[in-house]
Amino acid sequence: MRRFLFATLIVVGQSLPASAGPWTRAKGHGYSRVALAAEDHAGLAATRADVYLEYGLATGWTVSAKLNDVRFEAAADSYDDRSWRIGLRRSVLSWAGVVGTIEGGLVKEASTLVGRACNRPGAEVRAALGWSGRIAERDGYMFAEVAGQSQAACRGQRAELGVGQNIAEDFWLVNQVWIARGSHGQWSDKVQTELMWRRPWGDLAIGYQREISGRFEEASILLSLARTF
Repeated sequence: MRRFLFATLIVVGQSLPASAGPWTRAKGHGYSRVALAAEDHAGLAATRADVYLEYGLATGWTVSAKLNDVRFEAAADSYDDRSWRIGLRRSVLSWAGVVGTIEGGLVKEASTLVGRACNRPGAEVRAALGWSGRIAERDGYMFAEVAGQSQAACRGQRAELGVGQNIAEDFWLVNQVWIARGSHGQWSDKVQTELMWRRPWGDLAIGYQREISGRFEEASILLSLARTF
């Protein structure tokens, strides 16, 4: 099956990097994202709303929270889903542009990692490394993250890789890859590319996402606006 997704993202981020990742926020500073999406999944229409927040509690400590709501058309409303997660991130490494963090928290989602049958509150742990500096004489960053999730009788693992680079004045190219595997045979491979235009009022980006799994194929076009506060 093929799913086409048009998403509008409103993200609150203005530093390098202007995205969620392994970096912690300074005390009293934060990041937020609101996403709206119109989806077509094998001819079935759906809408998606996504809210994401990060806030620096203290030096090296950041709290994150996410709420995601999906509503299908009346003929398929049994697929409606609301998921959430909340976590606490701790910085464990900061040296020569390299950062390392660990994060733990609570989660409830019907994802590739656990499947709909285990859509109950559970736990998630993450570990990540990030780097920011110069790539081919231009500003850039890279990060890698691994996550493990447990909900009811289901387990899952996910790996994420990301690279962002300044390619021209005020323009950035950001590429990400996700690989997820679940304990009951679920799997998903996803790639995303975004062209970002950095302005004083925020980061405006357009992107393309492609996901292939054992159940469906998904193509996405994304429009985003990012800021920090």
